[in-house]
Amino acid sequence: EGVLQDVKVFNSNYMFTTWNAAQNAKKTYTNDAFKLHDKELYTLPDELRCAICKDSAMPPVPLHVAMPQLLSKYPDNRVDSPFSSGQRLHYLPQKVTILPGLRSADSANIFLTDNQLLTKEQLVYLDLISNNFETRTISFAQTVRPSSYKLVKDHLFRVGLNYQLVISPSDSAQKVKHWAALASFRYLMNGFTYEKFDKSRYYDDFSKRFVAGYRIAFIKTANDLLAIGDTAKAAVLTDKCLKAFPVDIIPLGGRQVEMVDLLFRLKKTAEARKLASYLMEENVQLLAFIGRLNSFQKSYVLSEKALALQNLNSMAKTTREHGMADVAQKLELAAVKYDK
Repeated sequence: EGVLQDVKVFNSNYMFTTWNAAQNAKKTYTNDAFKLHDKELYTLPDELRCAICKDSAMPPVPLHVAMPQLLSKYPDNRVDSPFSSGQRLHYLPQKVTILPGLRSADSANIFLTDNQLLTKEQLVYLDLISNNFETRTISFAQTVRPSSYKLVKDHLFRVGLNYQLVISPSDSAQKVKHWAALASFRYLMNGFTYEKFDKSRYYDDFSKRFVAGYRIAFIKTANDLLAIGDTAKAAVLTDKCLKAFPVDIIPLGGRQVEMVDLLFRLKKTAEARKLASYLMEENVQLLAFIGRLNSFQKSYVLSEKALALQNLNSMAKTTREHGMADVAQKLELAAVKYDK
């Protein structure tokens, strides 16, 4: 439709295939191609299923130097796999890789351990960062598996529905957190529209989970704002979240305790108490319904029962910590009653 043609989306579920990396590296529309060290190497089925780090006395090297070593085509540039007899793996003989713009002594670099495996997916990401970070913005959707970005997780900062890769020295991390929290606030307040979520009551479970992703972004960003001391913006964002996604239409699910705790920390005590009481009734109704099922039917709702009990116990702990002993006691008694 001609919108955001300079954005390229990588689906992490396909990173392990022989076609995905090279395909995504092609130019599309007005989007310049991503640079990769050797995109054809990823198309070879048995070449890059994984690589390994071998701990040695070799000094730290920049990522753009480490990648040619990891992706070397020379057959002799391999080490025996410690996990599979007869298999030889691409390897990196350094335990520290220096990220773009950092110093060798910076604690924010990538620190590897002996025999640490690097998956093909991680190799593609490191290749992308090495060759494109200085000219492209790289972000991960909040739905991406944490294992995909664990090598750079300390450099990911929430901005709206994404985690943006911002590589900076350790001593400037607080400044980046401040920037990211404010940027995320602006996106959520002004970058999206939330129409009719508070009116329609016809959402199937998949739709509810999808919409709940927006609420997660609100809760996480409000917590980030509190962390930098901006209570006013955190309160505004929380109010907008509760109004746009009413809990009686889009259930909080596993985010119940987070929302109650957030309201308490924002000094919205009355709202926190009211929400905790509503959620207690919601969980008790579910547990009472499950209690009326026969043993065969109950076997299909074990996870739902476990989540409801966890919600009651966790909210009891949170309300007690915030001085609401009476509410906490009711929650604890409800959990004991149905935990059988």
